[in-house]
Amino acid sequence: MQTNEPNTPKLVNKREIARRYGVSERTIQDWMENTMIPVYKLGYMVRFDPIECDKALTRFRVPKEHLAPDKVEMQRRISE
Repeated sequence: MQTNEPNTPKLVNKREIARRYGVSERTIQDWMENTMIPVYKLGYMVRFDPIECDKALTRFRVPKEHLAPDKVEMQRRISE
């Protein structure tokens, strides 16, 4: 489903998107069912645009103000 046009997104399968996020394919299935990530369905095939998935998952990012104080301190030390 990939063309040579520069603006055409590279779509990946469930295994590749799971590897990208370090989760199982079952977790990806759960995310699909809960509409946490966008999916293209072509018959029985499902494909993902990694950039669209990255954007969709940013809504679940926890701001550091909401982390426990010891976690904020740990993040500060790591970033130094």
